[in-house]
Amino acid sequence: MKLFILILSILALSVYTQKIYEIPINHIDSEPERNAKIVLHKSFSEMSDKIEDFITTFSNKFLPNYKSQILSNYESFLNLKKRYTRFQSSLASNATDFPEVVIEDVMNAQYFGEIALGTPPQKFKVVFDTGSSNLWVPSHSCWSIPCWIHNTFKSDKSSSFNKNGTNLEIRYGSGAIKGFFSNDHVTLGNVVAKNITFGEATKLSGVSFIAAKFDGILGMGFRSISINHVITIFEALYEQKQIDEASFSFYLSKTAGSSDSRLILGGADERFYEGKLNYYPVISETYWVIAMNHFKVNGQEVKVSKAIMDTGTSLIVGSKDIIDKINNQIGTVDATCKDLDKLPDVSISIGNEEYVLKPDDYVLKAGLFGYVQCVSGFMAMDLPLKDTVILGDVFLKTYYTVFDMTHKQVGLARAK
Repeated sequence: MKLFILILSILALSVYTQKIYEIPINHIDSEPERNAKIVLHKSFSEMSDKIEDFITTFSNKFLPNYKSQILSNYESFLNLKKRYTRFQSSLASNATDFPEVVIEDVMNAQYFGEIALGTPPQKFKVVFDTGSSNLWVPSHSCWSIPCWIHNTFKSDKSSSFNKNGTNLEIRYGSGAIKGFFSNDHVTLGNVVAKNITFGEATKLSGVSFIAAKFDGILGMGFRSISINHVITIFEALYEQKQIDEASFSFYLSKTAGSSDSRLILGGADERFYEGKLNYYPVISETYWVIAMNHFKVNGQEVKVSKAIMDTGTSLIVGSKDIIDKINNQIGTVDATCKDLDKLPDVSISIGNEEYVLKPDDYVLKAGLFGYVQCVSGFMAMDLPLKDTVILGDVFLKTYYTVFDMTHKQVGLARAK
């Protein structure tokens, strides 16, 4: 009788968790709804530690066709239990236990954070770039000028290093790198991805790498655009159970020179946004690209089909046909930053929402030799897709952004 009751409980748990917790891509719960469901599942948490072995044995013997589904539902249940524990902790301490990385801000134009490679750890400053998918840092065998003034990886100093040697070449909008792949451990904040394939750059081309305050780039796009299809750092962290959920988010501060910005690993942190998060499905698992309707300035609409959310791009970038229309409506941005308050707002239509950028949001203030110069945050560039724009840091520092790999979606809310 007890066995029968336990079996019924497990099957009920499987079906109920699948219905409630496995959220379809087109339906997104609000934060209060998610927290309510966590509380509703509290009663299940007490049985979880005892039934995993039973589920495996039972499904192997009696339900081989359903084994994968049952174990998948059970894993979802365990993730739910972790959410409940984190939810309780956040209520008690008004904080979260998400792993996070401090992001430095240089003139609101470069955002980068610290990682470590190898054993003992060798530290590097990298751009966390959602517009690419590979990690690379300068190699100690590099003789390009940028390598002379940046940190370089010394493989012979790491006891966890494994040689790979496969050639690597990546081209960016502002330069290119060549080198080879290697394998070692990567540390972000307080989590570690082990035996990761990363690039050692032996040649860096482009003036931007000389002027850069960062050493390398850590791509956070999808594996489909990863060179040689190597696993991304974020996917490795999730697969190695270093984080509970396959999602991350960015808070980018508007205070130049500050260390207030954060990369949050494993979810969204309510400390950094206000209101609710609105989610939009990713159109293609390449870049973080979502559907967009139009820009609106002075009542004039400029049609756009898609938007790429790119932390590795400082400005809002699009084809000349799109950006010229926007800048014409904005008017002249005075280089001395005079009369910025007289410039119009720019509205960005995504889904059913309007994301408004005020002049203080989209005008970039760059400090040079003690002087501050203002420039428009909209830049024209010859992009392959004429109906697509890149929403870079000009947009992302105004709107807190969640990148959810599990449900293939992007979440947006106004940043605090």
